[in-house]
Amino acid sequence: MKFASIYIFTLIIGLLLAGCSGKTDSPSPGTTTPPTSTTTTTPPSTTSTTPPSPTATTGAIVTTLAGNGTEGYVDATGSAARFKNPSALVCDKADNIYVVDLNNARIRLVSPAGVVTTLAGNGSVGITDGTGASASFYLAGGGYVCRDASGNMLLSENSTTRASIRQVTPAGIVSTLTSVPIGVGNPLGFYGITTAPNGDLYISDGGAIRLFRNGNLTIFAGGTRGYANGTLSEAQFSNPDALAFDTDGNLYVGDANDCIRKITPAGVVSLLAGQPKVNGNADGKGSAATFSSINSLVVDKQGNLYAADSYLIRKVTPDGTVTTIAGSSPGYVDGAGTAVRFNNARSIAIDSKGILYVADLSNQVIRKIVTQ
Repeated sequence: MKFASIYIFTLIIGLLLAGCSGKTDSPSPGTTTPPTSTTTTTPPSTTSTTPPSPTATTGAIVTTLAGNGTEGYVDATGSAARFKNPSALVCDKADNIYVVDLNNARIRLVSPAGVVTTLAGNGSVGITDGTGASASFYLAGGGYVCRDASGNMLLSENSTTRASIRQVTPAGIVSTLTSVPIGVGNPLGFYGITTAPNGDLYISDGGAIRLFRNGNLTIFAGGTRGYANGTLSEAQFSNPDALAFDTDGNLYVGDANDCIRKITPAGVVSLLAGQPKVNGNADGKGSAATFSSINSLVVDKQGNLYAADSYLIRKVTPDGTVTTIAGSSPGYVDGAGTAVRFNNARSIAIDSKGILYVADLSNQVIRKIVTQ
């Protein structure tokens, strides 16, 4: 979420205009169709042995579903596919994965078998509605995604002057649900995005969480940057870009205060896990745990949270107990538990079977995680 802070600061100073970790560059206006070369970088080495089955001692099992560590733009299967900074993803009802391919300015579709195709976008930068390659995306700030009740992907994105919510159907039809000016008195940008059980849409904006309902945009919680719990109007957030609902209607928020907050249906904001404004990677319960960069959250059917936390994947139970299920230091290694390496786990998604998927941005791959 430090990415959003940098981006918003830049917009305010330069244009009166967060993303996450500051490790990627957004496409620049005027970018044309990206190259299809598959030799732009040398991929890091990975383990080549067959991963073991999950156990209580090995932790989660991580494999690479698509891509191989080399950036580029290629539709193909598994390691033959190429991405250029995959920054966000979400699963549809059939367990296909929608991927925001940031610097290719496209939406890619990855099947459960790892078959990669391009759903929408043509590589040029803009905000143009249409079908398939006739649509274009700006994706400043990295783009954040969720799925609505009809199975469409919803995407938050920003240009230099406007914040928009785009809809992408399974057929690749792209439309704009709302678009508002960026600046003083208006949103500083649209970032984290999620849908509530009743279908309402929640969007993060600097220090606020906004509600989009029936075409109207209002402030739901926060508004002033900082850290404070309490009622919706008393609460303060700092780039609350990781948003996820459970089935009971609780909204979980990960922000740049390096902690996870819980907002109940009654409108009470409290700390679930982490030490506010203390950066780290300690496991533990409640404030005994620490986080480094909570980029993305998902909730499973049992009410457990999973967080993409920089180079780690963390599990948070409903009582706030945090454990690291995969990852340790930066790198690119498949395997089990702490033997796994990520290089900017930028976004996390979950399918109907409880399988997790991670957009491993700097490794240019989509990773698959089977938990215990």
